[in-house]
Amino acid sequence: MQQPTHIRLVVHGARRQTGHHDWPHVNNAPTPSLDAVVAAARPHPTAGTTWLSGGEPTLRADLPALIERLTEHGHAVGLDTDGLALSRPAVLAGLKARGLTRLRIPLHSIIAAAHDWVEGAAGSGRRTRKTAAAAQAVGIPLEINTLVTRSTVSHLVDTVRAAHALGARRVVLRRPRQRGAAGSRFVTVSPRLGLAEPYLEAAAARGRDLGVKVRIDGFPRCTVRRVRTDVLTADRELWVVPNALAAVLPIDRLDDEPDSPCARCPGLPVCAGAPTDYVARFGRLELDDPGLSRDEQPTPSPHPRGTPPPPPLIARSHLRPSL
Repeated sequence: MQQPTHIRLVVHGARRQTGHHDWPHVNNAPTPSLDAVVAAARPHPTAGTTWLSGGEPTLRADLPALIERLTEHGHAVGLDTDGLALSRPAVLAGLKARGLTRLRIPLHSIIAAAHDWVEGAAGSGRRTRKTAAAAQAVGIPLEINTLVTRSTVSHLVDTVRAAHALGARRVVLRRPRQRGAAGSRFVTVSPRLGLAEPYLEAAAARGRDLGVKVRIDGFPRCTVRRVRTDVLTADRELWVVPNALAAVLPIDRLDDEPDSPCARCPGLPVCAGAPTDYVARFGRLELDDPGLSRDEQPTPSPHPRGTPPPPPLIARSHLRPSL
């Protein structure tokens, strides 16, 4: 198993809204004390980032003190948040003064209704953009997390372009896992791997042209054959959960549990194999078909700088939340 690069430290059990996310979420879960969170992180030193996550970490009243304590213990602290509480530069400046080094916020689509559907809150896309502007104003490096769903996949190229305009240095296009709120709605949330291929490949190429590091997380290599290998070598994050939350959060599947790989699977760190949750619901046809699993060099692109044209957009009327 590939060694983790970063830590994902779960510091709160609830979200402001469940939406269609696959993060663990429990209403009225006990909030671990500051000391308990620091103690949980202590056995896991890392040269990478310690991401404060949840649930929603900004629901903690002692978040500034927690960032400061972890920084004193040698952690480079990042915040993985919905961004809704951080739209004022003064708030982010205060967290930066306590030791915050990076910020990760969602941008699932340039289509407001599609983004808000994933987040479960009307107007969340507008507030997320304000948070991105605040991060730029105070000089906190910004990452964008995009959940690739049926309602967001067709606009990935424009989403990467928008992330670049917001100052993001890195964009992670992430396959939804069958857990959390997305667990019972997996058919509605999950894109079909075979149909997502051209959109993912075009988004990766657009990021390369713009100088944004695009990473594709959770999609098998055979479903994105034309992207460069480094696009698929996503950083591994070790989930660390304080005992107060571990007793109630359904976190038995926080890492990928690959199904048997195809015959030509390159293995980690490029590919973790077929996702068990996807195969259980949709089968392996898209992975085992010879047209998708052949191990050959991609055909040189006839387009300038190797960038394929974006796939045709789906009409806005097709992006209703019912999808």
